[in-house]
Amino acid sequence: MTNIGTYWRGGVLLVFWNTALSGCLALVVAGFAASTHRTVLDSRWMQWMGERSYGLYLWHLPVMYAALMGWPEIKSQIVTSLLIVLGTTALCAELSYRLVERPAMRAARQWSQRFQISSGS
Repeated sequence: MTNIGTYWRGGVLLVFWNTALSGCLALVVAGFAASTHRTVLDSRWMQWMGERSYGLYLWHLPVMYAALMGWPEIKSQIVTSLLIVLGTTALCAELSYRLVERPAMRAARQWSQRFQISSGS
């Protein structure tokens, strides 16, 4: 059973995060609609976002809660809070991508290759 009111009790920070996410998605859709999706999706920024999208998804809520718990006045400082949360989330996503995701994908690829070679013999 969920209570949507509990989700929104976090304040404006949650509203602005959802708005920022929606804006990014709108840019992607607009890129496709304008037939310029090659230049939009091939940009380094979009490639970075795509590679770290799971980390961004994974870290955004813990970072928001940590910010709200550690600095309750952050709710009233919208721009500052948005910059802090987005920056911290991006940093956490980058670190988890480099320290966890890439090594895990590399290990899985190596394991898969070993398994294919040994089962094919």
